[in-house]
Amino acid sequence: MGLSADHAAFVRFKDTMQTKHDEISRLVTGAESSASTLDGPAFKGGAGQMFKQTFQEFLRAANAMNETLMSNATNLEQVTKQFGSTEEDQISQLKAVNGSLPGGAPAPSLNMGT
Repeated sequence: MGLSADHAAFVRFKDTMQTKHDEISRLVTGAESSASTLDGPAFKGGAGQMFKQTFQEFLRAANAMNETLMSNATNLEQVTKQFGSTEEDQISQLKAVNGSLPGGAPAPSLNMGT
């Protein structure tokens, strides 16, 4: 019985996440720019300063989460690639052993979809 892991699907997922990551980065940069220019009576004094600090912290957290999501997507794609290589090596070893045994069972196959 073979295992199936569609590495190409994980590559597409990582590419989609990269697109979303880039879009979120642009949005965060735009929001930072807008926040730095906030001025007017509502943004003066302690309340205005507190709002600006809170908003900056929100943007830092949004950026950190965005980076973590992208890192996880990249790691997932790399793990599926390594999984495929390891499985192919093990299948080759099983086929070699199976070939040396009389009446051995068929060796499993791997569908990595690559």
